[in-house]
Amino acid sequence: MIIHCTKKLADKLKKHHPISATVLSAPGSDTSLGEWHANFITVARRTMLLFIHNSTRFSFIVPEVKAADYKRLDELFHKGLLNTMQAMGYREELICAAAGRHDPIQLDSKTDRSILGSLNQIGQGLEYTVWYDGYEAVIEDFWHHSARLCDRPTSTKGMKQGEALFPAKAMQTYLGFEPEKTVKDVMIDTVLARVEKDFARLEQGMLSAEELEQHITNSPNVIPFKRP
Repeated sequence: MIIHCTKKLADKLKKHHPISATVLSAPGSDTSLGEWHANFITVARRTMLLFIHNSTRFSFIVPEVKAADYKRLDELFHKGLLNTMQAMGYREELICAAAGRHDPIQLDSKTDRSILGSLNQIGQGLEYTVWYDGYEAVIEDFWHHSARLCDRPTSTKGMKQGEALFPAKAMQTYLGFEPEKTVKDVMIDTVLARVEKDFARLEQGMLSAEELEQHITNSPNVIPFKRP
């Protein structure tokens, strides 16, 4: 497994790990977790590690990292990955498949600009959430907060307008599993089916526009808006 580190992270890790001066690449294999990018940010005077998978954009954050923890990078990475998957509701065999790909980590300091941009957005979003909700509120439910990073659409270099990648599902495919619908998927499907039925009633004159609006607003299946 390859982790492409930012220069500032590589400077912290080089005391404990060899950092390749040339770009490394992971061969396609069903025993490896492939290639990742990593960086760190300081929020509320706490250091956090950020990881993002190159091909699926699956990402997670490891909180409250101390200077002595950098020598345990392998442990921190895999613990953060599996905790995030568990918080996302991945089924047991899928989490076990990820755990089974515990291949040795190799590091370099060669980063891709596009992927680094996605990583920086995650850091900025976390800083905003901590500023808005407070650090303690975030840390109490940290792995679920980390999981929400993967449950939203993202785009990658070369994608056409309107296309999107869903990291939560992309990682399931990467690990060799058919993507399952999340609870959010089921709720959205329910809402859309109900709205479609109501629009049909509207066209048939069986429902007024005002009644439709009220019906949608008061529907128990409407998903409340939450900040990402």
